[in-house]
Amino acid sequence: MHARGKRTRYTSVSTSQNAIRDFGEQLWKLTQPKVTDAGHIVISHEELLRALRTILEADDDRQRELAARAIPRVNRRKEALVDWQFAVDRIERKDRMVWAENQVREFFTRC
Repeated sequence: MHARGKRTRYTSVSTSQNAIRDFGEQLWKLTQPKVTDAGHIVISHEELLRALRTILEADDDRQRELAARAIPRVNRRKEALVDWQFAVDRIERKDRMVWAENQVREFFTRC
């Protein structure tokens, strides 16, 4: 995992350090048991690919286009996702990114 990307409730991780070296040299390792024990969801590489392939069969042209563009990247980077299940209702919207960063950090260690 490398600390960059779009701001979503997901964190992209990889099953291969070599597959994500293009993001930089500083890599972080996810402690997966700790993540699932805390109630968050890890979407495996295979599950992610299956979901994207299902979207390819949908009626929504925009979603199909996005899925078609995502599949090669997911394959190349051996990508999986963490779907964070934090309760953010009481956190001000403007403060959520900083708050989430502090919460997420405990699940990673530097490689």
